[in-house]
Amino acid sequence: MAAWSAPASASTEMGCGTVWTLEAQSRLCASRVVIGPGNDTRVNMLLLLRDRAGLPVDGDYPQDDPWYVADLGRTFFDWSRLTRTLYPQPEGDAAGPDNAFGGTRCQSVEQGGAEFLAAADRNRRINARDRARLAAGRAALLAYCQANAGSDSGAAPDGFADMVMPSAFSSDVAREFGIYVAGAASFYAGDWRGAKARFGSLRNAHDPWVREAARYMEARNALGEAAATGMDDWGYFNQSQANDMLTRRSVSELTAYLDAYPAGRYVASARGLLRRARWLQGEGEQQAAAYGVALGRVDAASVQAAELIEEIDDKFLFKPAARQARLDPLLLATMDLLRMRRSSGGEEDDYYGVDYPPPLAAAELDGQQAMFAEQPELYAFLQANHAFYVAQDYRRVLQLLPDDARRTSYSPLQFSRQVLRGMALARLHDRNEVGFWRELLGGASAIYQRPTVELGLALAWERAGQVERVFAEDSPITDLYTRAILLQHSAGPEVLRTVARGEARTGDERDLAAYVLVYRELRRGQYAAARQDMALTPADGPTLRYNPDTYEPQAPVGVYLNGRTSDGYACPALTDTLARLARNARDVQGRLCLGDFFRLNGFDQSELDWARDPGSLGSLASYPGEASPRSRYYADIIIQPGVPREDRAYALYRAIHCYAPSGNNTCGGEEVEESQRAAWFRRLKNEFGNTRWGQEADYYW
Repeated sequence: MAAWSAPASASTEMGCGTVWTLEAQSRLCASRVVIGPGNDTRVNMLLLLRDRAGLPVDGDYPQDDPWYVADLGRTFFDWSRLTRTLYPQPEGDAAGPDNAFGGTRCQSVEQGGAEFLAAADRNRRINARDRARLAAGRAALLAYCQANAGSDSGAAPDGFADMVMPSAFSSDVAREFGIYVAGAASFYAGDWRGAKARFGSLRNAHDPWVREAARYMEARNALGEAAATGMDDWGYFNQSQANDMLTRRSVSELTAYLDAYPAGRYVASARGLLRRARWLQGEGEQQAAAYGVALGRVDAASVQAAELIEEIDDKFLFKPAARQARLDPLLLATMDLLRMRRSSGGEEDDYYGVDYPPPLAAAELDGQQAMFAEQPELYAFLQANHAFYVAQDYRRVLQLLPDDARRTSYSPLQFSRQVLRGMALARLHDRNEVGFWRELLGGASAIYQRPTVELGLALAWERAGQVERVFAEDSPITDLYTRAILLQHSAGPEVLRTVARGEARTGDERDLAAYVLVYRELRRGQYAAARQDMALTPADGPTLRYNPDTYEPQAPVGVYLNGRTSDGYACPALTDTLARLARNARDVQGRLCLGDFFRLNGFDQSELDWARDPGSLGSLASYPGEASPRSRYYADIIIQPGVPREDRAYALYRAIHCYAPSGNNTCGGEEVEESQRAAWFRRLKNEFGNTRWGQEADYYW
C-alpha cells in the first residue's frame, strides 16, 4: 500500500472525496464505522443490526478497490466497500447465479429451471421420453429469456402452447409439469392472464412441488401484473399509477401462499414480494411492521441482511409514509439519525436530491424513551448525537456516555458511543483527550476501528501543534494514510527531514517525506536547503503521480533528479539551477528555469497546496514561510531592470500562457485582468517581435 494519498475533498462518485474528520453531520461520500448522522443510512442500519445480533464488524479490507476510492484509506468506506468487506464474493462470482438477468423477471429462470428438473427427476411417474420433453421446454424458456429478458410482449411466446395439450405427454403428472412450463413462459413474457389461468389450474396437481411452485408463481404473477400498471409509455415506473385492485389482489395471493405453506420453499421470496406489494399500496404502517419482522428474522451475518437493508432504504425509509408509521427500534434509530443530518450552513443537505424528513426536535426524541425501553444504551447514544450535532451541548454528551475506553473489544454501538465521547472531549479542549484515545486503541480490534481511533489521536496532536509525536519511534499511529496526510499537509521541515532520513514505517513513506520536503523548500525559495535535501531522494524513484499499471497514487519523488527541465528555453539540471539561485535568489535564468521545472512536471496547482476542510486532518499546516507561485517569477522579471532581452521576452510569453487555453490561471497566485494580459501580448509582439518568443506568440487568453 502506497503512503501517498490521493487528493481529497472532491464530491463525485468517481473520486468521491473524503473529509478526514470524525465528525459527520452532513451526508458525505464516505461513511465511518462510527454510527452517526452523516453516514449512509444503509451503513447505520447494518451496523445497528449486527450490534443487535452480537456480531462485530469483521472481515478483510477489499483487495479490489477501484483506484478512484484510494483516499478512503483504511478509515472510511462507502456502502459497496463495506458489503465487500463483510460479504466477500468468490472470485468470478459477481452477483450470484442469475446475474445475467438481474433486474428482470427472468432473474429466476435458471434457478427455477434447476428446481423444476430436479422435481421431474424425483417423480417416478414421469417416463424418460416425457422427462426429455420437459427438459427441452425449460431449455426453450431459458433461450427465450436470453433473447427477450426485460421486454413485455403481453402474449405467450410461441412453442409452448402444445405443452398443455393432453396428447403432449404420456401421463397427467407429466402434463401438469408441461402446463407449469407454459405458465412460466406466459409469466416471463408478461402475459399475466395466460399465466394466471395456467398456474391456477395446478392447485390440485398430483406432484407436491408443482402444487406449491404454481401457487407461488400465481401470487408472483399477480404482483407482476399490478406493478406493470405503474409503467408509463416511456418505461418509467410511477408507484401512484399502480392499479389498486390488482395490488390488493397480489397482497391476497401472496398472503394465501404464506398461509398455505408457512414453511414452504419460497417463503423468504414471498415475504419479500409481499413487502413490495405493500409498497405498491403505499401503506406505511404495514410496510413498517413487515420490515420490523424481516429485520428480526434475517441472519445479520448473511448477504441477505445487506439486500434487505438496501430494499428498506430504497422502498421505505425516505418515503413520506415512513414518517407517520410506528417503527421498529432499529428503524427508528436510523430515522432519528437521518433527521439529525444537516449541512454546515444549517439547511437540509439535499446534495443527493432526496426528500429528507423534517429535523428531529429534542422534545420528540424525549418522547421516544418508551420505544427504546429495552435498549437504553442505544437511546442514550441517540440523545448524545442530538446533543453533539444539534444542540452542540458537549458536556451533556459526556454525561450521557460514560468513559468505557478500557475494554478489550467493542461492538459497533459500544465503539460508536466511545468515539462520540472522544469527539466531545475534543470540542471541549479537554486535557484528557489524548489519554482517552490512547486507552481506546487497546480494544479497537474490529476492522476500521483502530484507524478511526488513530485518526482521533492524530487530530488531537495536530491541534496541539505536536505532529512530530505521530512520527516518533514509539508512536501508536500506524495507519499509513493518516501519516501520509500529515506529511503532505501539516508536517514542518524537521519532521519531514527526519522521516526522509529513515525514521519511516515504509520506503513509500520515506519517499513521500522527501518529495514534500524538497517541494516546500523550492516553493519558499530555500534553494540551498532544497539542493542539499535532494540527496534524500532516490535516483530510481517514480516520476509519475500514479502508477501506470495499477493507477494507485504514488509520490513522484524521482522527478527532482530525473524530471524534465526544458522544452525550448535552455535549462540545465535542477541541481544546477538551484546552485545559481542559492547564490542569487533573483537570478533571472534560474527563476525562469525553476518555473519551467514546475510547469513541465505537473506542479501547477499541486494538491500539496490545496486547502483542507477546516478541522480535518492536515488542515493546520506548520511549515513556515510563504510559497511563491511561478506567476510571481514572470511578473517580477517583466519589470526587473537589466534583464536580457531574450529572457524578458520569455517571461512575457510564459505570463501570457499561464492563462492558456481557457483563460483560467494555472500558474497560481492572484488573477491578472484580461486587459493586463492583452498589454503583455502587445508588448511582446511590439518590443520583442523578432525574438523566438515574440514570433511564437499568436494569442493571449
